[in-house]
Amino acid sequence: MQVSFTHLVGGLVALVFIIAGAFTVGSRWHADAGSNTAAAAASSQAAAEEAPPAGAPLYAVTRIVDGDTIVVHIDGKDESLRLIGVDTPEINDSRTAVQCFGKEASEYTKSILTGKKVRIEKDESQGERDKYKRLLAYVFREDGLFVNKSLVAEGYGHEYTYDTPYKYQTQFKAAEVMAREEEKGLWASDACPTPAPKRASKSPSASKQTAPTAVTPVQEPAAQPAAAPQPTPLPQTQAQPKSQTPPPAPAPMPEPTPPPPAPQSSFDTSNYTCSANTYNCTDFKTQAQAQAVYDKCGGVSNDVHKLDKNKDGHPCDSLP
Repeated sequence: MQVSFTHLVGGLVALVFIIAGAFTVGSRWHADAGSNTAAAAASSQAAAEEAPPAGAPLYAVTRIVDGDTIVVHIDGKDESLRLIGVDTPEINDSRTAVQCFGKEASEYTKSILTGKKVRIEKDESQGERDKYKRLLAYVFREDGLFVNKSLVAEGYGHEYTYDTPYKYQTQFKAAEVMAREEEKGLWASDACPTPAPKRASKSPSASKQTAPTAVTPVQEPAAQPAAAPQPTPLPQTQAQPKSQTPPPAPAPMPEPTPPPPAPQSSFDTSNYTCSANTYNCTDFKTQAQAQAVYDKCGGVSNDVHKLDKNKDGHPCDSLP
């Protein structure tokens, strides 16, 4: 009877351990399942952030203007649309020469949007239109490609904050950092070689360092006969010889060449702000004006208006 009681107690203890082990395994399984569900939900939420509003209509792309501007057919008419958050090199501004990688950026946008339909998303923080009356929007291709971000991520443009932060600013800045690190597109070491300074010939001092050019010979006056040696003047108390021949007239001196006009140096920058990204190169008539505002705002160390694309200290080189 004593043996049976001992066996009974041992069996109960073993049963308790079995139940406790099963409870522990079940708890871990539920915890792991909960973690996986939370991670999936977070991933889905992040993906949903970069998408147009649910049910957004599709619009046909009718023309590519350049890398960051397209024409979309909306409500029966063509609308020019400027992509928010990205700035690609210029190719169409008559006052600006084609910039490095401008053609490549334009061709990339053509390759991903020609003949395609897109959904658009506006951003209240940026306003509906810019000063050129273009719509401001994010553009998503029908298959979900986020066009604005793709241009930055593939190295075809800079992240661009016009005035105030926009919805996807954090993602675009991160995309540019990654493109720089991977040397994609215009960030490649051989994509945009630094050109020789274009402004050197504009200053009188720099022109002395340029290669000599052929000049038209200046007609020199005919050589005059050598002047006869003149006698030492006699004291006033002595009479001058009457036979003294008057000296010949001196040869005419050539007129001095007028100095080149001084470059325009005075430009009133008092009405220009440095507190936010407000101006483009197209807002200035000359490079000197852009340089004045650029220097006022701090130059390379504080190029708030992003006028100096290649960071060489000379903004808007394409301006006259």
